Amino acid sequence: MEKLGSQVRKSTLIQQQSIKTEWKLAKIAFVVIIVYVMSWSPYACVTLIAWAGYGSTLSPYSKAVPAVIAKASAIYNPFIYAIIHSKYR
Repeated sequence: MEKLGSQVRKSTLIQQQSIKTEWKLAKIAFVVIIVYVMSWSPYACVTLIAWAGYGSTLSPYSKAVPAVIAKASAIYNPFIYAIIHSKYR
């Protein structure tokens, strides 16, 4: 009976660790998606403004900054992983 109880505790502990790991990965995926959307949204807005025919109202600076932020979105991922995931550090 004692052996069965220890096996149940081990399986419960493994299940808890698995759930904890899955939540961490889900949190990382959520943060990566949010940062991606936030990075590309200004660029999309500028592109839509230009596509609508109002591109002349935008200054070159207001066109360049959203593009740089959007293109830099690939740089943010390693920092997100390093901050959130302890094994990645």
